[in-house]
Amino acid sequence: MASTGDDASRKSALPAAAGAGDAAANPAGTPSGPPPRKVMSRLATLAMAARSAMGRYPQDVVASVRGQAGLARLNKGVISISNTAAPTLAERWAEAIASENETQGDGSEAGAVGGVGGISMVSWLGHCTVLMRIGGMTVLTDPVLSHRIGVRVGPLVVGPHRQGEPAVDPDTLPPIDLVLVSHAHFDHLDKPTLRKLAHPSVRVVTAKGTAGLIPRGFGDVMELPWGGATEVGGVQLRAMKPAHWGARTAWDRHRKFSSYVLDAAGERVLFAGDSGHTDAFDSLGPVKLGIFGIGAYRPWIDAHADPEQVMAMARAARVQWLLPVHHSTFRLSDEPMGEPMERLLAAAGQQSTSTGEAHQVSADAANTGPRLVSPGPGQIVLMRNMK
Repeated sequence: MASTGDDASRKSALPAAAGAGDAAANPAGTPSGPPPRKVMSRLATLAMAARSAMGRYPQDVVASVRGQAGLARLNKGVISISNTAAPTLAERWAEAIASENETQGDGSEAGAVGGVGGISMVSWLGHCTVLMRIGGMTVLTDPVLSHRIGVRVGPLVVGPHRQGEPAVDPDTLPPIDLVLVSHAHFDHLDKPTLRKLAHPSVRVVTAKGTAGLIPRGFGDVMELPWGGATEVGGVQLRAMKPAHWGARTAWDRHRKFSSYVLDAAGERVLFAGDSGHTDAFDSLGPVKLGIFGIGAYRPWIDAHADPEQVMAMARAARVQWLLPVHHSTFRLSDEPMGEPMERLLAAAGQQSTSTGEAHQVSADAANTGPRLVSPGPGQIVLMRNMK
């Protein structure tokens, strides 16, 4: 979901007026019947989007200004937190990698399907920010760890605020090998967070037309077009076209938007990110882990699939484990904050269970669709133990 400024871009993509083409074909101005159904549908979506924006954005602006009294404790939009989540995540990640290396050293599982060469662990850090270990590399998707996202106006950041503290401070993340950026919306490409992550050893893969937004300091920034492929470390990476849009403001509609497929050691991960309902992922299976956005569908249903549509797309892609993202972090739309997860659980016919470190979801015996894995922010799920 785009934050401040993106709604305007979305509106600009819709027809400015119904019947503009009819005027040229019918210069006499004779009535030519009612507007086409598609035009009326788009106008209705535009009206809903306007109502949604008017209901949320004035509140965000006021809250942004009031909240800047605490700006002194922010580091260019990223808050330094003092809880134990950040060091615990880094330490546990390092311990898990050490265990992975030991397993690979004895040769018992190295490079095998389901072994340490594939997707071995994952941690959800809120919204679309996911930390994963695949092909021996640590990958971070759409890093957004700021307290507030949106347009920076002088010392102010005007836009939605985070619901609760970030799961981790960027300074205390494990060493990152690769950053994936799906598109330029403020809740996916967050410059303050990226500045914290910039290092010559870190590579960035991003959508076409967005490299200029990535802060300096990374070792390499590559724009990967739809259908394009590259290899990073032990991971084969391919970009796909989801049902979304990529403009960051009303004036940069040239920017693209991507989903990513990661392959390593016979296992596949799909970072679908933001997408409306689409058949683009149908031929991908089997997919060990599918990461899908499930929120911000009201009124943005064309660009953000609802939970039932996500479950249908995951089934079509033959996803084994589904990690839901893009929910419970920023108020970007009109549905209640808890509704996306409630609807996803109902659609999956599954119930939530807690198993210590990992907060997982177990399927009913009759359920043959994807199983859900829903870790709390900063918790680590060991994927190599999940068949």
